[in-house]
Amino acid sequence: MEYNLACNDFIEDGRYIWFTSYSNNGLYKMDMVTKQVECVCIFPGEPLERMFLFNGMADTGRYLLFAPCSGENIAIYDKSSNRIHTIEIKKKSNNRKEEYLSFYKFCDIKIYEEYAYFIGKYYPAIIRVNLKNFSVQYIEDWVDEIEKRIDR
Repeated sequence: MEYNLACNDFIEDGRYIWFTSYSNNGLYKMDMVTKQVECVCIFPGEPLERMFLFNGMADTGRYLLFAPCSGENIAIYDKSSNRIHTIEIKKKSNNRKEEYLSFYKFCDIKIYEEYAYFIGKYYPAIIRVNLKNFSVQYIEDWVDEIEKRIDR
């Protein structure tokens, strides 16, 4: 039996193509030689069916990181232990000049040294995660200054 499975984002690591589903909760990997696809895990704390749970992935070698788009948590998958760690992100109010759209929170992840930076699309902060101990820092001192420049 064949199933259609669309991916939202993907990363190649030389052996596998890792990807998240476009329309439901799941981390998948496809063997680049055999073309076999396996569901690796379901992301805890996320609904089973929702579009664009994650948008933006990064690979550190050991970890796969996932930036929540419509999802509620940052997800970090440990390829060596096959475990997933989640970090709940703070809920943000919608009383800003630029409307906060909670269904499109983040759009990218950048890795620098031992930190992952989750870059917001509509989320009014950059989140820095220490990849050694998973401590979190919200970088948001710039948001008010930017908002002052929005002409509305």
